[in-house]
Amino acid sequence: MNLVRSGSKMNLLIGRKVLRRRGSLTLFLCWAMVAFAAMASVAQGEFLSPPGASLNALSSGGELSPYHPADVNTNWRLVMSEAISYLTGWQQGTNPMAFAIRAAYLWQAGEFYSYDPSLNLPLCWTPFLPGEGESEAQIGLNSPEITTVECGSVFVDPGATAQDADGTPLAVDTAITLDGVPIDGIVPSLEALGSVYLINYSAQPAGGGPITVTRTVTIQDTQPPVIAPALIQTFGLFEFGYRDFVVNWEWWPSYYHVHQVSCSADWANMDSGTALDACGVDGPVDYWEDVEVTVRLLHPWFQVQQDEYGNDITVDLAEFTNYPGLYRLDYLVTDAAGNTGVYEAVEYMRYVEVFDTTLVPFVGGYALPVADAVALIEAVSLVPEITEEHNDLSAGTVISQTPAGGAEVPCGSVVQLLVSLGPCFVPNLSGMTQQEAEAAIEAAGYVVGSVDTAPSTAPEGTVILQFPNAGEPVACGSSVTITLSEGACVMPDVAGEPVADALAAIEAAGFTDITLIETWAANTSGTVITQIPGPGMTECNTPVEVAISLGPEPEIITLYGSDPDVAECNEHWIDPGADVYGGSDMIAGPIYAVVEYQSGEVWVPIDPASDTLLTANSPYRATYRYEYDQPGTAEPGLLEEVRMIEVLDTIAPQLTLLDNPSYIEPESGTPVYLAGCAEYTHWDEVAAAFSTELVEIYDQCDGYLPVESIEVDLTRIYPGYENPLWPGELYGVTLESLGLDEHTWLNAPGAYLAVWTITDASGNRGGDAGFVVICAITETNIAGIGLYGASPMTVETGSTWEAVRPEVSSHNFLPAAGAYAWDDDPLNTPLPIVSEVLTDKHESVVPFTEALNTENAPYTVTYTSANTTNAGTPLTVTREILVTESL
Repeated sequence: MNLVRSGSKMNLLIGRKVLRRRGSLTLFLCWAMVAFAAMASVAQGEFLSPPGASLNALSSGGELSPYHPADVNTNWRLVMSEAISYLTGWQQGTNPMAFAIRAAYLWQAGEFYSYDPSLNLPLCWTPFLPGEGESEAQIGLNSPEITTVECGSVFVDPGATAQDADGTPLAVDTAITLDGVPIDGIVPSLEALGSVYLINYSAQPAGGGPITVTRTVTIQDTQPPVIAPALIQTFGLFEFGYRDFVVNWEWWPSYYHVHQVSCSADWANMDSGTALDACGVDGPVDYWEDVEVTVRLLHPWFQVQQDEYGNDITVDLAEFTNYPGLYRLDYLVTDAAGNTGVYEAVEYMRYVEVFDTTLVPFVGGYALPVADAVALIEAVSLVPEITEEHNDLSAGTVISQTPAGGAEVPCGSVVQLLVSLGPCFVPNLSGMTQQEAEAAIEAAGYVVGSVDTAPSTAPEGTVILQFPNAGEPVACGSSVTITLSEGACVMPDVAGEPVADALAAIEAAGFTDITLIETWAANTSGTVITQIPGPGMTECNTPVEVAISLGPEPEIITLYGSDPDVAECNEHWIDPGADVYGGSDMIAGPIYAVVEYQSGEVWVPIDPASDTLLTANSPYRATYRYEYDQPGTAEPGLLEEVRMIEVLDTIAPQLTLLDNPSYIEPESGTPVYLAGCAEYTHWDEVAAAFSTELVEIYDQCDGYLPVESIEVDLTRIYPGYENPLWPGELYGVTLESLGLDEHTWLNAPGAYLAVWTITDASGNRGGDAGFVVICAITETNIAGIGLYGASPMTVETGSTWEAVRPEVSSHNFLPAAGAYAWDDDPLNTPLPIVSEVLTDKHESVVPFTEALNTENAPYTVTYTSANTTNAGTPLTVTREILVTESL
């Protein structure tokens, strides 16, 4: 306080004292700067904090701290480094100047300080030093000895500060007691009101016993509860008479928030709020249930009305909505400590305007029970009157109302309710006369429909049929038709009749209660077997049983085709089908089987139309099933027959050869290899020379077979070279029987047959063959040319050479021709035929497409080969063509 009052003079003294104690020119200059700023601040009234300022300004995370913010290690001592650091923060604009000046003052005043909460910031931090000449250890409170705490607040212990005789700060221990009993802390709650707590602070100096000081803390409750009426949510309150919430601007600039309610509204179910008092046992307590409400009658200009004696006119809270007018509701409550609070607000929320009318609730047309409708109507001070009639709605529900829901009517008005007596039910008219039946129909809420007659054993003129039937909940106002008895009925004979005709005849005779019984019989399906009762006069509407034939009962499935059946491997099986018989009659068919094969314990189905049968899965099972309805039960009947299918492999494998024969024998189509005109020592050389190669072997059942499994068999056919015609019948002689082997046979001129064979897994053998002609070695290097077929050749007149000419299907000769030739090289390589010319007897060239005739015969065909290798000349050969009228 002295620092502030003394102004700049005190600051300069402080500066000199700092210089004398610290001996630092830097500190002196710093203090001079602070002093100058302080004088300017004091002149402008900026040094002290505003009234009411407290440690709230220094709170962190919601907790209050009594330490100066420059006291970094919070030990109630500001050393030079802490003061200079905080002053630097002020120069940089981050720390308040007044706090910086106070930090410098506390440091130069001896570094130790305490906290006095009764003073404003920053004067609440005061120097704490031992007196002049004192040398004893000391301890002191950081605030007054007696501390009063408000109930419901948070108690922050100001603490105490202690130093040893040499000025060294001492650690302070704290102990709290209540009525002599140690406790952990002070909780300012309702239970603590009137209690006196003692806080004992102690420190241990270097020499001598401990030093102590005590603080007294009392808890008081001086704050009343805060009353806060709740905002009224209009939704859901209309059933209690709430109408609207409006703002009255009529008396501007004053305005009022007004709740509008119907007469006799249930205000207790609308009003709510809180009256919270911070002083509770475990936190704030709500006194709303203890709030006293005073209802004051107002003038239209919102001033309280008074009686002739000047007293405010008030109305009982439970009854004020019975009296139309404008009201203000005042709220008052007293807490446990006797503090009284009243509801006060700038925008007062409890003005209530009570209308002299109410809104009719919506009760009609919603199938609402009449009791609920009555309760809703009476709740808004209206009077229900009930009228009843039959209706499709359930009995006791409201059909309609007058006036309609939402209408505004005076309290006490009557609301007419039309209540349902429930749906109409058709009466039982059986046996009544026509007059009696019509009266009963009208009494039940219906109208009489058509009146018919029918034969019956019932008394004539009495009701034997009605529609709708008795007891049915048909809409009120519907028509009810009746049938009167004409007397006894005659049952027709319907045996052997189709069921539809039989039923029509029985119903036309006056019998409507008919039961059909289906059974197996030899009779035609769908015809009547028997009837009960039999033909003749009987009482009308007597129950009738009619037995209907289902035809013969299914007994057996007859299979077509073989059983068991066989199928070729990897082919589709064609199901021959089956028929279903009952006795000698065919009932159904053809039917087809489900085909399966067995895999372990499981039968796997296949589709015979898309899946082929395999020997690996043989045998297959073809199951024929026929399901049919059985009379008298929902369980279907079932016939089943099985045909086994064995899968066989009988088709031989197919060999595909890639070869290059010398020519193709015209009549048999057999390839011929002119192999022996060169020197070969093994058949493999012949195969290599003519590019003979086994391309693939395919078996329908086993698929592709390995090429390595092929067998080649050679047999001798003729000893001489008699190409192109083979006289006599072909026969084969094994090489071994002639003393030949796979090497020496190539040195024995003649004709041989080479056969390639393969055997599949089922033993089927397939193959292909080719002729090998071995000629004498002496013919090597000699070219030659020959004809396919005969010369002369006889043809019918009118034939064309194009149609009858011999051709060879060998890729050695281009184009294909009726002649062949070989070269004069060491291998006697086949030569292509390059020219084929047809001439008549006049040596004129004839086109191949021209008809041949006897006049120009004989014709000549000249074949010319390509040039030979060594001679360099072509070879020619001719064929004579004779023409006859007929062959």
